[in-house]
Amino acid sequence: MEKEFYGEIYESVALIVSIYGAPDKLASLLEPNMFDKLKKETFYQVIYYLLNVVDPELTTNNLPSYPPFNQEKDLNFRKELVAYLNVLRTKFPEFNLVIVQASQFQTPSKFEVLFLLMQLSNLAMYKHITKNQEIELQPIGTGGNGMMLKAFTKVKLHTTETQINNFKEEIQWFQQKARILTTKIEEEEKKFIKANRQLEEVKEEFGNISVKELEEKFEDINQKVDQIIKPLKEFEYCFKCIENLEKLQLEFRNGTDKPVDLIGYLKDLTKLIHKNCLNGQTISPGHLTETIKKLEDFLPKYEKNCGDLELLETRIRELSLI
Repeated sequence: MEKEFYGEIYESVALIVSIYGAPDKLASLLEPNMFDKLKKETFYQVIYYLLNVVDPELTTNNLPSYPPFNQEKDLNFRKELVAYLNVLRTKFPEFNLVIVQASQFQTPSKFEVLFLLMQLSNLAMYKHITKNQEIELQPIGTGGNGMMLKAFTKVKLHTTETQINNFKEEIQWFQQKARILTTKIEEEEKKFIKANRQLEEVKEEFGNISVKELEEKFEDINQKVDQIIKPLKEFEYCFKCIENLEKLQLEFRNGTDKPVDLIGYLKDLTKLIHKNCLNGQTISPGHLTETIKKLEDFLPKYEKNCGDLELLETRIRELSLI
């Protein structure tokens, strides 16, 4: 089992090297049994090479201590490697990269470290396939090498499964959005039906009245209001006249022996009526009933005043004959 596992790692790495090439030092180390007893120096070269294929710029920025020539750089490189792998886990969660501690990189022949190399080789091939879509039409030539064909088929299968899973996630997302949209459409449809029903009720209550008919009805109402207001103004005028007439009469009758100046009386009456006509306030339609009642109350007084004026006129004539 271990031999097969080591062979699979070699096939995956060899496939990447056949596509991108490799530094001379790494190419010289590339053998089918190289992972049986993997040395730390070889491991560092392989993992840096695979990470560089995945993202050259990100690898350069995150692994500044490579190559680790001394013990201090070796420790820093292993720490940087752990941090960089965390970044890749976030960026490519579908690959579920195995978690390896910095101390475990000192013995790279352990299963966890070798399994990580297998995952990174698959990730490197995935990046190559997704970046070069023409590979779908013209697969990588294997030159009749069964091991490389097997490795390519395995990577291709993993890539296809990943794309299918992503497609399923997109379908689920669209289905969720469709359910939300359907709910909103149903709510708006209910509101529309309710508004339509209310509109029909209004039509039944008021009938289908056009704008022109409404304007004509309002004009008719305004005319009727004017017909009410006009008599009210006349009633107000009469009411003020009667009130002022009563005031004048009281003023000229304060003393029984006081001579009556009929001409002055009429002049003052005319002035007062004219003044009060200009200053009089308009009575609103709501006060019509109250105004009529007041007029009815003052009518007897007005008739009495008329009688008094007739007596006054008779008295003046009698005085003029003396």
